[in-house]
Amino acid sequence: MKHSDGNMWPILDDILEVGFDGFHPIQPQCMKIEDVKAHAAGRICLLGNIDCRDLLPFGTVGEVERSVRETIEKAAPGAATSSALRTRFTRPVRRRTTSPWSGGPQIRQVLTGSRALSQEGRMKDAPV
Repeated sequence: MKHSDGNMWPILDDILEVGFDGFHPIQPQCMKIEDVKAHAAGRICLLGNIDCRDLLPFGTVGEVERSVRETIEKAAPGAATSSALRTRFTRPVRRRTTSPWSGGPQIRQVLTGSRALSQEGRMKDAPV
């Protein structure tokens, strides 16, 4: 698995040639999942493309769900799919002990994204 944030277009062919099994996170601010998928043409497992820089920490529940759905719609056709949502928090997380949503908005967005992946991740045209 090759992990690197940022614009990986200048070295993407090298990554494919080296033979990594996976490529993560495909940062949406500089790489579109559908373009990377077309370029890689089944040579590597693609993971990611959910914005953890702006959307997860600051987006609404609806925006997170919409982004997850749109990303799956772009990436899934004609491919086996696997979904994972990972992020690190760039700001301190407030702790609350009385709610399962403890931790404030960042944790809520990650949980929302995970739920959306679970609900929307089953694409009808994707092989099992």
